[in-house]
Amino acid sequence: MKTTLAYAFVLVFSGITSAQPVCLTISPTNAVAGDEITVTGYDENGDFFDLSTLDVIESNFHGIGDPYYSLLKVGDDLTNIDIVAGRVVFELIEEMLSEDVEEWDFLCVPGGEDAAFRIAGGDGPFETVAEAIAAGGTCEGQILAAAPLPNPIIITPNVMTVYEEGETEGDFDVSLVNQPPSGHTITVTVDPNIGGPSEDFILIGGSGPNGSIDLTFNSGNWNVPQTVVFKAIDDDIAEPNDRPRLSEEHTIHLVSSYPGHPTDANFVGENSVIATVFENDFPDGEILYNGIELPYPWPPQNDKLTREVMVVPYLDAPPAVIRIDVGRQLFVDDFLIETTTLHRSFHQPEIYREPVIKPEEKSPGMYAAPFSGGVCYDPADNLFKLWYTRYRPSATCYATSKDGINWTKPELDVEAGTNIVVNPEKGFNSTSIMLDQSTKNPNERFKYFASEYFGTRADGGVWGFSYRISADGIHWSEPMGNNDIWGDRSTVFYNPFRKVWVLSQRTEGKGDDSVGRSRSYLEGATAMDMVEKVTYNEFENVEGESVLWTGADELDPHHTDARFADVEPQLYTLDAFPYESIMIGQFSIWQGPENDICGEHNIQKRNDILLGYSRDGFHWDRPSRERFIGSTWDRRNWRYGNVQSCASGCLVVGDKLYFYFSAHPAPRSEDWDTDAVTGLAMLRRDGFASMDASGKAGALTTRPLTFEGEHLFVNVDCPEGELKVEVLDENHNVIEPFTLDHCEPVSVDRTLVQVNWQQSEDLAALAGKPVRFRFHLSSGSLYAFWVSPDDSAASHGYVGAGGPGFSGPTDTVGKSAP
Repeated sequence: MKTTLAYAFVLVFSGITSAQPVCLTISPTNAVAGDEITVTGYDENGDFFDLSTLDVIESNFHGIGDPYYSLLKVGDDLTNIDIVAGRVVFELIEEMLSEDVEEWDFLCVPGGEDAAFRIAGGDGPFETVAEAIAAGGTCEGQILAAAPLPNPIIITPNVMTVYEEGETEGDFDVSLVNQPPSGHTITVTVDPNIGGPSEDFILIGGSGPNGSIDLTFNSGNWNVPQTVVFKAIDDDIAEPNDRPRLSEEHTIHLVSSYPGHPTDANFVGENSVIATVFENDFPDGEILYNGIELPYPWPPQNDKLTREVMVVPYLDAPPAVIRIDVGRQLFVDDFLIETTTLHRSFHQPEIYREPVIKPEEKSPGMYAAPFSGGVCYDPADNLFKLWYTRYRPSATCYATSKDGINWTKPELDVEAGTNIVVNPEKGFNSTSIMLDQSTKNPNERFKYFASEYFGTRADGGVWGFSYRISADGIHWSEPMGNNDIWGDRSTVFYNPFRKVWVLSQRTEGKGDDSVGRSRSYLEGATAMDMVEKVTYNEFENVEGESVLWTGADELDPHHTDARFADVEPQLYTLDAFPYESIMIGQFSIWQGPENDICGEHNIQKRNDILLGYSRDGFHWDRPSRERFIGSTWDRRNWRYGNVQSCASGCLVVGDKLYFYFSAHPAPRSEDWDTDAVTGLAMLRRDGFASMDASGKAGALTTRPLTFEGEHLFVNVDCPEGELKVEVLDENHNVIEPFTLDHCEPVSVDRTLVQVNWQQSEDLAALAGKPVRFRFHLSSGSLYAFWVSPDDSAASHGYVGAGGPGFSGPTDTVGKSAP
């Protein structure tokens, strides 16, 4: 099949001292594949022009008479233009060619200085062709393939036009490529709105989104542009929030009809232009359990991660009224506090004296630690359960305990005589394992996520993201997810406040100003939904629904060893979990050195666990940069270096929180990154931060709060002082009888104690009303407060990975827990 050629390839040059345009044109313009053509160079006056001293600034592909498509602008010299422009034009024309054209070599073959400019017909380098044309001659060659006829309708501008919603007008011009023998009509229509019946886009002169405009052309006005005007109106209706839609595209169709010549491609055809309307009626953001309204769109989009401290919107602009029906209310930030004369302290856990799980063998290089693994208290069996890595990077093992300190490694039937429960054939890097007490399917009570070595990418990616389920935490399904993933040290957590599963995926910045190891964020309504959305995300090139999230910042600690103190900290991993009314983030902060230096010095890379706090599950406030669980950098100590978190978070055990972690002693072999044990850190319940009054008394007044409960409880340490509380209305007036004089003083050190007022049995009269609590404290520390529906003191907040006495993921038992 022969396809008519109706285009000329044009190179526009700009001289060093002259702005005169110079072009290469092809003739005849109606050549077909196999025909001989002539290429000529001339300036705007029709004179030949010396091309050898010029730089190419633009390359265009022209139709007859008017420009058709602008390809690129470059500043390369003539030696490179045949490669740069040739490749781009080659790709464009290949798409335009008839499917019946099987062989062609339209413009050039890349090949450095010897590249042949095929359309010119010469076999020599491009410079030779240019010099011949500049000397006043022409080059003859052969069309090896041809492009189709141009569209008969010319639209100017023919690129996307963008307009804001709100009575904003735009326009474009329409004319014809060729002169018609007699008049014919172009009908202009626009697609209806994608999202529904609202009208945010109309044609002026038409009858609405489904209306039309007719343009009539004849032999006297075919090349005189006629203007089409459209308007982006304000419909006051939020568009659908599907990912989320910030704009809506409207395709404007132009159809030319010519009754006298209904099949003549010179006059009959279609063209279109897209107008994008940017929505100004954004949907309301999601309102959380605590009154925070999530920003729109969600999750927030970051162009680049920096070492600046993350801005936390809900701390800069907290809700006017904060709901406190979910969980104990902690003082880790100023979210709840309107004014105070108390001082905040952050607290460190007590490290149990020795590892609670060690390798079975004592030979160097053995591993028995969560990476990130998982831990829980399973109320179905009344057992602590822990999953850890055995032979890194393979074999997930299972251990149980009755007290969380003394652990048993049962012999199981998965691999006879061992406590191995998952051992992928090709191995894995890291895991996240948890008990899901919210599921209604008993076969998926336990969930396992891992970067396993079954990826499919041909460009070097080896990890696939695996999701397995289990009824007992021992016998696991085959992987149900197999999307490739670049981030080896990627983990998962569940945010029950929003009922979403979140992938904390490893990313890594490039360049001197990058944050290095960091995190991207991806959420899904179910575990499988999240897994199916996983994308490769090499370095900071996040794809799909992933967004750049967080990394180490300028306040994070540096290495204590002077040899590595100049290494900028990076975020090695981020494991998160729900505790009471907030999300707790375990930030494993890497401080160096890199792996090759560790191998050279036979030392561990240093990671320490620092904490962050989030009330929306995305933004992290990190007010304390103390190492919550840290390395000792003492070669005699079992947690010498590389301390990292356990994925599923802390357990509530009586008045304490149990945190499990991996720790590395000093290497005992050349394989420096293997020796590891499991450690335990214990913290007072709610003991992350306290508001303190040392010596003289102080006070703390909350922001306006609402609740549906009846009884006020506190976690307080003031046996040598006292705590009293009064309740204020929105105007700071004390509400009778909840006055300071009527409050019974509290002078104890307890993680759960009720506050009572004389002349009132409970707070039921205040339920649903905005009130403030004002705490008066002397010689003591206030850790938390909450309002419980009854005198059980149940907070109905989340208890991390569970604990003895809790039958589900939240505290429904209060003081009945052991």
